[in-house]
Amino acid sequence: LASTTLVGAATSPRSCQMLPALCRFAGHVERGAAHTSSRCRRQRRHFEPRRVSTGAPKLSAEQLKQYDELGFLVVEGLICSQTISSLQNEVSRLLRLAAGRTCHDDLFDFEASHLSRQSEARVRRIKSPERHSVAFHELMHDAGILAVCKQLLRTENLRRGDMKLNMKSAGHGSPVQWHQDWAFYPHTNCDLLALGVFLDDVGPQNGPMLVMPGSHRGPIYSHHRAEDGKFVGALDVAEATSSGLDFHGGCSALQGSAGNVSFHHVRLVHGSAQNVSERDRKVCSWRWQQLMPGRCQGSRTSSRSMTSA
Repeated sequence: LASTTLVGAATSPRSCQMLPALCRFAGHVERGAAHTSSRCRRQRRHFEPRRVSTGAPKLSAEQLKQYDELGFLVVEGLICSQTISSLQNEVSRLLRLAAGRTCHDDLFDFEASHLSRQSEARVRRIKSPERHSVAFHELMHDAGILAVCKQLLRTENLRRGDMKLNMKSAGHGSPVQWHQDWAFYPHTNCDLLALGVFLDDVGPQNGPMLVMPGSHRGPIYSHHRAEDGKFVGALDVAEATSSGLDFHGGCSALQGSAGNVSFHHVRLVHGSAQNVSERDRKVCSWRWQQLMPGRCQGSRTSSRSMTSA
């Protein structure tokens, strides 16, 4: 995969000519507008972005087996360095819009430690960056990423979910509690996956995603608090430990260089620690799912007869 011929290129000013509606929208955001016009949405719907990955890789039998059995896969070097540089520049531009904001809004979620008087806003997440940036819009529609998803889900018919950019900034990026994405989705078909594009190099100190290999084949855990039934978006570690998960020595860290892309099953147990390093760990993620619904049966192995995937 690392030797795949480069056919992508960095986002350039010519992209603004290719997608005028989205570029005008980026200007509206800087002046405080919240939504595109219906005309902008119609024009954007017919936009065909350029490829930003290094190609459309053919996964090996070993890679497919790893995803099926362990519930995750990292494809190295899928996004070219020029594209990563362009995306980094777009992140810097979007972050300038956070200056002076005091609370969560349609574009930003802030860290609990965020104060509007700080010289730099402590942004936890940028929501739907593809609506505010040509570069992220092209990334979301990239043919190389889509090719991997089709192979992992064994189908040509996919539906895309929302994009988000998790910042995990140097020195204060918050931890994410152990959870399964399934708890957040109103679906009956578990042939879903989430992917994460590494915008920075990811190591052990800047909060890599931690996964519990094979946990997608296990139970679906409650993400509600036992005392009052309130949804808290995290599983009970004691309950999961009693079912056989080893949170001390059994997890794997998804690390690697900027441009790598991770893929994980909707039921995989995962989380991340606080970023205690001096390096950011930005990961852009969204989900893909089968267009044709089927009944959730657990792991891919057990659901294949129901979903043909």
